[in-house]
Amino acid sequence: MWLLDTLDCINRFPPRAFTIYLKGGTCVQHYLPHESQRFSIDLDFSTCFQEAIGIPEKVSAVKGYLHQLNQELLENGWMKNHGTFRIPSTHPRFSTICLCGRVFQPIKCPRMSSKALNIHHAAYIKTEFFLYDTNPEYANQSLSLVSCNYARRNVVFNLASKTRLLADKIIALSSEGYGARNENKDIIDLKALSGLDGVNLESAASMIAGWAQAHLDDAGRQQPVYPPVKIIHAAREASLAKSQISDRALAEMMGLLYARGRPGYNLRRDEWRKTCLQVADFLEEQMVPLFSSQSQ
Repeated sequence: MWLLDTLDCINRFPPRAFTIYLKGGTCVQHYLPHESQRFSIDLDFSTCFQEAIGIPEKVSAVKGYLHQLNQELLENGWMKNHGTFRIPSTHPRFSTICLCGRVFQPIKCPRMSSKALNIHHAAYIKTEFFLYDTNPEYANQSLSLVSCNYARRNVVFNLASKTRLLADKIIALSSEGYGARNENKDIIDLKALSGLDGVNLESAASMIAGWAQAHLDDAGRQQPVYPPVKIIHAAREASLAKSQISDRALAEMMGLLYARGRPGYNLRRDEWRKTCLQVADFLEEQMVPLFSSQSQ
């Protein structure tokens, strides 16, 4: 519900200097049936600036917006330490992500801490604003998350397309380029996206190639990933490797992603391995051929 409220607040007080759209794991769940949705703990936004400005200027614009949003929230009844954003003052190194967190002080909830966000013993939602985007593709839609069943108002937001999400998940799983985190839950999202109607695989391949060409290194210098099909092969290798995670790691992951009694909570190891292999086959059989016309 905090995720939903945060999206509602941003939708009611949108930024003026840029446009944002939701992507990442929370956005993926919007396209899935309610019984198949997993829990996502954070919000990933992509920022679209009309003018070509540098990363420092984008960081300044996003932080300026978050300060203004905090003021709007305070004027609408939220408190300084409950319902407002905590905005880090500095970045230790070049980063294309502007990180912040929305802090809550509920009566009953495990308290957490974050040095990066300067949060001590509070519950919070991590939000990440990605400052470097290629081939944005999104539409304004009514959110269809499980929590919407209990909401009193319809929440509308700019949501990444299924095709954009598929491309992002492949890149993330590959550990090459944007979102290079290589997390187990990316397998679940990628498997779900690959089976949805309305995904344009040719467009997804074009998005991946575009990001590979525009890839930046850790210092912000242009460092293209060439040939771009390397991203697909790396993602496939990661999916095969993930099929071998331990029983304990699998149980801990599924326990965090799914409530007790919901599909996925008691996922067996053979089912997990099958899912990983299906993702690997999808990448090899359906994505790799789309890069064959490109110069290798």
